Amino acid sequence: RSYHVRTYIGLGDALAKNGEFPKALAIWREGLSKFPGTPELKERIALKSGEEALAFVEKVRNLEEQIDTDFSFLLNP
Repeated sequence: RSYHVRTYIGLGDALAKNGEFPKALAIWREGLSKFPGTPELKERIALKSGEEALAFVEKVRNLEEQIDTDFSFLLNP
């Protein structure tokens, strides 16, 4: 299902935040192989280092940003 891509994005982001950039990159790449063309994964794979990945993830996943709670994508997989 198309929304399963969120698993790869979230797990990779968690690994990047934990300082495990090589593992995060591997997860994002695996996700992209299963969901080609996903802009969020392409954006993350373009990151060059753990520091860059951490800065990116902290920017897109922080307490100041409102969490997307729109789950309407579950109705139209």
